[in-house]
Amino acid sequence: MEKVSEEVVEDILLRLPVDSLVRCKYVSKHWLSLICNPSFVKLHLKQSKAKNNGTLILGSFTGLYFSIHDVNENVDDHALKLEYPFNLEAKVVRFIGSCDGLILILLSDYNMLLWNPATRDFKILPGHGGYFSLRGFGYDELSDDYKVISQGIRINSRVSEVSTYALCKDSWSVVKTNFPNVDYGTEHPGIFVNGILHWKVGRHHTKLTKCSIIISLDLRDEKFREVSHPKLEVGITSWDLGVLGGNLCVQYYSYMCFADVWVMRDYGRAESWTKLFCFKYQLIRSLSHMKLLQVLKNGDFLLRINGYDLFVYNAKHQRCEVISNTPFRIVEAEAYVQSLISLGAENGIKRKATRSKRQRI
Repeated sequence: MEKVSEEVVEDILLRLPVDSLVRCKYVSKHWLSLICNPSFVKLHLKQSKAKNNGTLILGSFTGLYFSIHDVNENVDDHALKLEYPFNLEAKVVRFIGSCDGLILILLSDYNMLLWNPATRDFKILPGHGGYFSLRGFGYDELSDDYKVISQGIRINSRVSEVSTYALCKDSWSVVKTNFPNVDYGTEHPGIFVNGILHWKVGRHHTKLTKCSIIISLDLRDEKFREVSHPKLEVGITSWDLGVLGGNLCVQYYSYMCFADVWVMRDYGRAESWTKLFCFKYQLIRSLSHMKLLQVLKNGDFLLRINGYDLFVYNAKHQRCEVISNTPFRIVEAEAYVQSLISLGAENGIKRKATRSKRQRI
């Protein structure tokens, strides 16, 4: 019998989902070495991103479970309820960000936790004695590392500072940079685009007037900068920051009328801000907030509206269809892609002895 070439074996393995590859690690030492190889992990992630079309990770109000959900499939048949693979005393959780299949979670006791739902690896981040307001999570291509950013007040000294956690080093360090002159921050997590985290913050012009601006932190050089946003039009009452199709975007809201969505086509160029579409409020009963999750391959937009409902929106035909059909109230939703990214056993990762249960919902 002719032996299958190494290239063919690798090609077959690259096509498998993460849960199958986790089992394949136990076939042989050679397969274990291949699947854990950083080059293989990156190739698999690249293919997963190319195939991904509308996969979300959803959080319930209690945070007791998440659901990985493909909007292109029937929810009743394909949504999976995932129990945490770790003991969790804090019942209320919040997503800080999702990057390459890793989820950063803020617990109700203000500790943070990194989790790969596909491999069921997790890591509780070491504490650093502060109460932080600005938070973000992303990948630093220069150092080939995943980083968590926090800015706020250190409890023991009442001094404001910016700290960064590097996964490879498993430690926090203070960012030696001047934080921009702003008067108040935001509870919204940082938006990760082009290796850079972005936040909407406030600045007072005078004692009576204030404005909102976008600040950014490049994970490569750990320097803050200010980023332009589209000029506010008459009638705009508020705006939000987001990411869509790999581009930085803003949503401008006009009270009870519409929401304009703008994207920065060429990052860093103010003149590249382009209005993508205008969402009319009459398409749904009411709208107070809209989060853009993904652009689907057919050009439709995946939206989370008013915090709880998922919709697919066709901008060309001005058609909006609700897709939520889960037995729990959605309070967290992030675009998600499965990956083999490791949190590193050498970094003290603990895994639950019993296998995590997955149930159809």
